[in-house]
Amino acid sequence: MTVTGVRKIRFSWSLNAPKLIVTLKQHWITGIIRLFDAFVYSPSPLHYYADTSHVTQLVKNVFLSSSAVIGDALIVSPSLDKAAI
Repeated sequence: MTVTGVRKIRFSWSLNAPKLIVTLKQHWITGIIRLFDAFVYSPSPLHYYADTSHVTQLVKNVFLSSSAVIGDALIVSPSLDKAAI
């Protein structure tokens, strides 16, 4: 039984697992950069972490969100392929 109007979505592991690894590594690296900024270059770490207007906070959130989207797509993709058959 085929469903008309349903396009198969291919989100393969071999192409997108490295993207997930890179975004997760960048998220951790940005966290370490923020740690150094807070404890080495800032007079008060509490004030540094309370201020969410820093560019590094934005970058960290972007990497976290993109890795969540890629990871969710990798999990959901096989079930979409089987449903479209």
